[in-house]
Amino acid sequence: MREMLQVVRGSGVLVACLAVAGGLTGCRRHIPAPEAVTIGYANRIVSLDPYAQDETTTTAVLAALYEPLVRLSPDLEVTPCLAATWTTPSPTRWRLHIRQHVLFHDGRPLKVRDVLSSLHRALNWPGSVVASYLSTVKDVRAVPGQPWTIEIETTRPTPLLLVRLTMIPIVPEGFDPSHPVGTGPYRFVTMSPKGSLLLERWDRYWGPQSAFRRVHIEVVRTPEELAHLVKTGEIDVMAPVSRAFLATHRLGPQYRIVKMRSLTTMMLGLNLKKWPFENIAVRRALDLAIDRTELVRKAFPAGDAEPAVSYIPAGVFGFVPVCPLHRADLGRARALLQRAGVAPGTGIDLLCSPESSTTAKYIKTIFARIGLDAHITSLPWPEPYERLVRGNLQAFFFGWNFPFADSSDFLEALVHSYDPALHLGLQNGIGYHNADVDRWIESLPSAGTIEARRELIQKALKQLCADVPLIPLYHQSRNLLVKRPFTVVSRQGAWTFPQDVGIRPERSRP
Repeated sequence: MREMLQVVRGSGVLVACLAVAGGLTGCRRHIPAPEAVTIGYANRIVSLDPYAQDETTTTAVLAALYEPLVRLSPDLEVTPCLAATWTTPSPTRWRLHIRQHVLFHDGRPLKVRDVLSSLHRALNWPGSVVASYLSTVKDVRAVPGQPWTIEIETTRPTPLLLVRLTMIPIVPEGFDPSHPVGTGPYRFVTMSPKGSLLLERWDRYWGPQSAFRRVHIEVVRTPEELAHLVKTGEIDVMAPVSRAFLATHRLGPQYRIVKMRSLTTMMLGLNLKKWPFENIAVRRALDLAIDRTELVRKAFPAGDAEPAVSYIPAGVFGFVPVCPLHRADLGRARALLQRAGVAPGTGIDLLCSPESSTTAKYIKTIFARIGLDAHITSLPWPEPYERLVRGNLQAFFFGWNFPFADSSDFLEALVHSYDPALHLGLQNGIGYHNADVDRWIESLPSAGTIEARRELIQKALKQLCADVPLIPLYHQSRNLLVKRPFTVVSRQGAWTFPQDVGIRPERSRP
């Protein structure tokens, strides 16, 4: 497990107790805080390039290295980061005043040209999958006479621009992802072939110093691997850990469970470019066959999931129960498949990651009830994500996280038809296209009122449910395994950032 990294642990220092007045006094000693923390994630990161991915684990880990102009607090409030302040001279112009005396990890000072090149790269680089966050940006420029100010001009009023900028990290001009350099509280040291990372505290960081000298990021793929790390005490934080693991493995008193609010929907995706899913009758047959309440009851007996009635969780703006829960109607499902010319015994390739294998096995039994033979392929992350974006799959499980509790990123990146000119649909690898849905999504940034915006979102979600390119399955709560005396910031809508982990000083007893 540690072929690359060796965790450094703090150890107590013996303190002598002196005899006083014929007796021994009690004594207490400080236990030195550890210099390193080991954080486990179930998935390895997709890329060290922050613009080449929009995946939850990768975004969380890279948040230690790279910083945006503004960031979200744990309660999803926009707060300053590399931009210290901002103003809005007009509804379509934003001026952000860049923080001075910030250094990149290679010692270079942050300049306005770094910010401009980062935004241009995020928007215009052909490999960027985060360009949809900047879909209304018309121009990004320096402001004459104000050497620490940039101006962003949008094609239409964009009230959520600051929220979207939280998803765009700033990197140095001429950025090379093979030598990742940012301004974050930790700097990159090395990455092993299996995906483990070693990060080191950036002592010249402009903000508060992080708690640890080193952070070890481990990829923990299996329950057996996690059980070994827990038994040996080698893991300090695991993000996340399943209820099934907690129900079947004993934890020592040094570990505690921290429940995090999740803003993620797990879905079954159907590739409309692959037979037989170009036929809406086949997609509706699968939807009719799936009883989401039964799925949750069987796949999550510990009760850490709830059946989805929409593509978005209830805490996300625009929520509407567009996909009511229903009992499986296997007779109608078989009839639809028969009319679509799908013969009994037809094979379906079903792709999942190891974490969703239990759900995949349940779906396989459902498919069998309507005459389909599902062939499950379980691949370690990030290959399922990469195949999703490329559209190189037939049916697949995936989760969509809503990092700022708004529906727009899901609709613009995954639901809108692929349109690189508009920077929309950049993760739509399934070939879904509906002209009305595209029009409603494109109208979101200029919606005049909150109610008008909510109405557009809900119309798009209802049509998506009718077209069935995706079937929402469940929302799953997330539990962190935290070793004492480590602490974790409770962050809504995202997984644990390395800098969220701290330490609570402890004292030994006499």
